[in-house]
Amino acid sequence: MKFDGEAARVKTRFGAENVISLAATVDGELVGTSFGTIWGSFAWLGPLSVDPRYWNRHIARDLLDMAIPALDGSTKRHQALFTVAESAKHLALYRRFGFSPWFLTAVMEKEIDGLLRSDYVEFSRVPDRERDGCLKDLLAITGALHEGMDLSQEIRAVASQELGETIIVPRPGTPAGFAVCHYGPGTEADRDTAYVKFGAVRSGDSAPEVFGRLLDACEHAASLRGMKRLAAGVNTGRRGAYGAMLNRGFHTIQQGVAMHRPDEPAYDRPDAYAMDDWR
Repeated sequence: MKFDGEAARVKTRFGAENVISLAATVDGELVGTSFGTIWGSFAWLGPLSVDPRYWNRHIARDLLDMAIPALDGSTKRHQALFTVAESAKHLALYRRFGFSPWFLTAVMEKEIDGLLRSDYVEFSRVPDRERDGCLKDLLAITGALHEGMDLSQEIRAVASQELGETIIVPRPGTPAGFAVCHYGPGTEADRDTAYVKFGAVRSGDSAPEVFGRLLDACEHAASLRGMKRLAAGVNTGRRGAYGAMLNRGFHTIQQGVAMHRPDEPAYDRPDAYAMDDWR
């Protein structure tokens, strides 16, 4: 209850087609759950929770035994997760299943300053006949971060559940970046908060400038909806993105360690201008 404030991460994921939902029961009583989100060739595990009365009874291990093959599916996906950095017990559990710790992930937020000038398009305003083409353009952005990575179902889930908005930063001919945002109660955001569940811009020399525009767009859209804070996670291995957010007034409110299976960084790289936290 203390880990995530008022965020409704279970309800939103249970209703999404790209999320697996697993339950552990003892004598018919629910004692643990685990969720796994699939973004094409990339998948992440979480949250995993166990009733404290059943801690140290291998419930988490049983959930992982089910979750990891389910996330792999018919093709091996890169898997990752966010866990408590200071807990040797957590790290040992996930290492048992082939996850290796990499860099810290900072969950950050800033107060919304006001109506910043920003040029962006909202996915909800894209005509239905053009949405498939728009999603294909956004796939080019995520595919450059990690081959085969696809946020299409995540974007559609936010739209169908009315959780928020996908903000698209344009450039001539094709989008330059986008962010999947949740707004306020009943979503994965906290009260009075806009939460960027995922955001990324095209790689290249213009990435720092476009990333700044994306942050401005997220803040502007949030302010129009009466939000007071903008929250987003960023892995510290993404040096440019992490530094840009610090320079724009974001501060860390929580941090954990990113763990990967196999032992590779995926898109936790210095040149990756992306936001997420895998909670």
